[in-house]
Amino acid sequence: TFSAAVLSGESGSVDRIQAVLELGTATEDRVRGLISGLGWLEYNQASRVILPCLNERNPVLRRIAVAAAAIHRVNLGENVLQQLLDDPDFIVQARTAKAIGELGLKSLISSLSSKLSVDDLMCRFAAAWSIGLLDGNAIALRHLRTFVEEGSVVASKALQLVLRRMPLADANR
Repeated sequence: TFSAAVLSGESGSVDRIQAVLELGTATEDRVRGLISGLGWLEYNQASRVILPCLNERNPVLRRIAVAAAAIHRVNLGENVLQQLLDDPDFIVQARTAKAIGELGLKSLISSLSSKLSVDDLMCRFAAAWSIGLLDGNAIALRHLRTFVEEGSVVASKALQLVLRRMPLADANR
């Protein structure tokens, strides 16, 4: 899927890109390959796929678009990111929350804070991770510590950030 994404993106062929998008969304492994392929391309090539996917009905395509833009360190704009953070699909919300942290967008911390109480674990984690990364907010760190203490599926990733943000003596304990 990685190679197909790179070749179709370089070709600029709408038919080839569409075929790769269909192939690339079939399984989670393929989604990762598609995202990586889009990340490998020059942004002017990848943007021909990324930007249209932001408005697709399929949430997997919206998530791919956010992830690929984040790989390129492209800020899609606060309005677009806010819309994606409010997307009906929690997976899109979670990937957008992570992208906000990766891009260092401190101006969206308050929007991320509203995601700390949602039902979806991955969305809560992505919001806490990004807030913790951006400013070490005590509330976000408390959420991350809870993921660790509960042995959540994200415990390892939460622990990495919590330890980096804690005072050294507390982290050593």
